[in-house]
Amino acid sequence: MLQLSSTERRHLRNERRSTSFLNLKHAKQLRTRSTICEGSRRLLMTSLGPLLSTNLIGGDDATTLLNSVLGAYFLPRLPNSKGFKLLDDFENDFILEYPKSWVGRGNSARKGLTISDYNTSDKLSVEILDLKSEEAPSREEIVRLTVLSTIVPGFQQGQSDDRLELPPSRFIKTSEADLFGKAYLYLTFPSETTTRSGYDVKRKNFAVAVLSGGQLYVCAASARIDQFDKSKEELLRHIVQSFQLR
Repeated sequence: MLQLSSTERRHLRNERRSTSFLNLKHAKQLRTRSTICEGSRRLLMTSLGPLLSTNLIGGDDATTLLNSVLGAYFLPRLPNSKGFKLLDDFENDFILEYPKSWVGRGNSARKGLTISDYNTSDKLSVEILDLKSEEAPSREEIVRLTVLSTIVPGFQQGQSDDRLELPPSRFIKTSEADLFGKAYLYLTFPSETTTRSGYDVKRKNFAVAVLSGGQLYVCAASARIDQFDKSKEELLRHIVQSFQLR
């Protein structure tokens, strides 16, 4: 039988202790990682819960939902979904297309909806204004109401405290088109709004307005001027031109 010297036996015991310590340390690290992962999963599901339980527009796109949560916690996001989705809900009097990566919901205290990109301030809105007069408004009045509802949605119900400056008429470009017997008025114009916190917001706006049943339907899409480029223009024009009444 092989006999070990006292020095060799001591060295062997130290190696076993070291190996045991490393195994214990590794096991603790694995448990810590598992706890962190489990906590992250719970946090993610807790954050997704309210989104999944509400009737979000665009909420059926998994990548968009996940990115909205990851962005809220300043975590790396997945590549955005490409292309457009058709909004064609039975309860709406209109249809339109919007980017798959945008999310939104119906307005809470008035008709219409708002959909936006959570990565930027790009957004679209649909406002449905009740006209007080039985007579059809003039073209100038339609332009005025369209610009107002685009810059400050909800102005008719006094739901905004923002201070706005209407653009001079020379900066408002208009064109008309007849679709299925209805006159659609298209507008492009810049805007500048001062929020309640004193922040100045300058945007490039694209909008379309159409009269129907004593109501003025306004669909508008906009982006901040400092983020505006040719691709944004094509995107916003596509949204507005896709808007149609049923």
